[in-house]
Amino acid sequence: GGGVAEPVEPASPVAKDVAVAGPAVSMSDASLVELLKRPPKHVPELRTREGYRRYFAGMPEGRMSLLLSQSYVDLDPAEAAKKVKKRLALVKDVLVE
Repeated sequence: GGGVAEPVEPASPVAKDVAVAGPAVSMSDASLVELLKRPPKHVPELRTREGYRRYFAGMPEGRMSLLLSQSYVDLDPAEAAKKVKKRLALVKDVLVE
């Protein structure tokens, strides 16, 4: 070993520059809606706030909003809107425009 150590990038306060896109970005909408419909406690990646944020990092905000709306389509509209809002707030700073 003994190679030159990579310089560590300082953590940027600008959350819009999410360096690492989460797995969700490259998945199909259908797969993601299926995933979001399941209770987070049954989805290991989404159990924690951090996990949830990492999973959806780099996702366009509009797409995320749409996916959440679709995944709560069976709920009462007011209840669904509340959940969508709550989930979006959780990931808002890791989403992209």
